[in-house]
Amino acid sequence: MGFCREIHRLTGLDLCQYRPEHMERRLPAFMARYQVQDYEAYLELLRRNVLLREEFLEWVTIGVSEFFRNPDRFEELATVHLPDLLARTGSQGIQVWTAGCADGPEAYSVAILLEELDPAGSHHVLATDVDRPGLLRAEAGRYGEELMQQVDETRRARFFRRHGDQWQVVPAVRHRVLFRLHDLLSPVYPQGNHLVLCRNVLIYFEDQSKQAILRRLAGAVALGGVLFLGATEMVRDSRHLGLEYISPCFYRKVQDPKAG
Repeated sequence: MGFCREIHRLTGLDLCQYRPEHMERRLPAFMARYQVQDYEAYLELLRRNVLLREEFLEWVTIGVSEFFRNPDRFEELATVHLPDLLARTGSQGIQVWTAGCADGPEAYSVAILLEELDPAGSHHVLATDVDRPGLLRAEAGRYGEELMQQVDETRRARFFRRHGDQWQVVPAVRHRVLFRLHDLLSPVYPQGNHLVLCRNVLIYFEDQSKQAILRRLAGAVALGGVLFLGATEMVRDSRHLGLEYISPCFYRKVQDPKAG
């Protein structure tokens, strides 16, 4: 607990809210890189080195992402949920929040779908994560082939430019996405979103923290909007949160839980 408190003081990250098995897998390997034998010796390194603290945050919270991950779910998003939201919002435009965006492929995937469906629309994607270096990579919008496996040739030609062994997202798509620092353990969430994505992130948190995050995510969705979760993440009592199950991974906001 002392280690967690000091990490929280140094970095703002509350390790106590994460699943112990996740920390037990990641921390020893990270400490071994710097040949320290105990937590106190490692804390001393973090106290002295700001860059090491940022590296620590990136290592512990690292996300796994790729473009159009789980393509069948993105196909459903493109053919069912986004068209419905476009019909509901009209000229207002769709406001999307992708939480725990890692280094950006998910946020750009949604922006690409919006560009395909309604290129003239004033749609915006807010993409957030706790990892500063990851957000900087996301803003650059350059990716290796390993993250591009689900991007077909048509989309590559339209939405990417080749730079050596990397692919860069074109400005028309990048300009739709705003990257910002945000910790899901914070009580303040962006509000009024028509679509919220938080995929394969909740699995890293303890149950109590996970339920608190779900409540806040549900609160961040506008009435009639959609919450898009990961394939292994389910909302047990969705009605309690004002949500209605649509299909695997998708929930619609049907009421304000405070009013229900």
